[in-house]
Amino acid sequence: VEVARRACAAFISLYRKDVWRDAHVVNLMSAGLVHPDVKLSAALAHLFLGNKTKGLEGILEESEDEAPEEAAEVANDIVGAKKTARREKRLKRAKQAAHRAKTKRSRKEEESGHISFVAIDLLHDSQTLAERLLQRIAKSGEPFLFRLLLMHLTSRLVSRHMLVIPNLYPFLLKYLNPTQHEVTQVLACLVEASHDQVPPDDLKPVVLHVIKNFVTEVNAPEVIEVGLNAIREVCARAVNILTEEELADLVGFRKFKNKGVAMAARSLINTYRDIDPQLLHRSLRGKQATMAISRGEVKAPEFGSRHIADGIEGLEMLAKRRRTGEGSGDEAPGEVDTKQMVMDEVLSSEDFKKLRKLR
Repeated sequence: VEVARRACAAFISLYRKDVWRDAHVVNLMSAGLVHPDVKLSAALAHLFLGNKTKGLEGILEESEDEAPEEAAEVANDIVGAKKTARREKRLKRAKQAAHRAKTKRSRKEEESGHISFVAIDLLHDSQTLAERLLQRIAKSGEPFLFRLLLMHLTSRLVSRHMLVIPNLYPFLLKYLNPTQHEVTQVLACLVEASHDQVPPDDLKPVVLHVIKNFVTEVNAPEVIEVGLNAIREVCARAVNILTEEELADLVGFRKFKNKGVAMAARSLINTYRDIDPQLLHRSLRGKQATMAISRGEVKAPEFGSRHIADGIEGLEMLAKRRRTGEGSGDEAPGEVDTKQMVMDEVLSSEDFKKLRKLR
């Protein structure tokens, strides 16, 4: 086990230094996710999640807390003592060392806060890996927080590779109770494991379970708010989850006395104004959605259907900007043939920057 841990530590160190970042090495090390050693598997799970690796203490990273402690010790020694040039120089050096250590630590935290999906995107057989991880999570012999970490990784695999694992959602349902330890993390796993290719029949029982156990007036306002936010995120990612009656019951919480619950219900209304306003009551659809429905421009989302873009969103604004910049703004914006523009030229990075600003 010690040899395996040190090999894992060497791989993680080389991966972070951009030495070993090819698909072959990443797929070899993915086998360590099902290794019986919990610390080794947790370290690799943190790596594939893009988090800061914390599983192999004493091997991967050294403590940098000595400098602040030294500065505090020097300051305590000087307080109450006679000030001399030597003591002031010593305190100045200690403060500089503490400042350097703090800057280095904040830089590391900033880098670790940036989530990288490179490793998880290089996996060849993500379906088999996710199923093996789910089998391991289902065994109750390992610590719950470790299984929760693997649960996050399984959900991330489902999200990034658009996998369909029907057994994942009944398993998550067992832990979706307001009294469950780290229930918000389990709800985050449910949200991340939702996408438009998951059959509604797999997700709907879990969402109804959340409605029954979280979004009821007998629960605390914080529990209702968490349940509403989780349902909103699932419905924004998947399709055909709620019926008109179920949605009407949920948006009724917009008049709840607690401000957080009311805001969560309004967020759900705003989400459905974008994805399927026909399920909302007429008074809740909003002006734009009502006009779009009256013109017949709104189509209810269907499972398995995908929108194929035939152009670049906002390209007509860039074309209009170019024409006004050239001084020939006599043509209307609608007459600009954006499709011809896409066919004739290759947009540069500067064009895309301008396009993002115009949007």
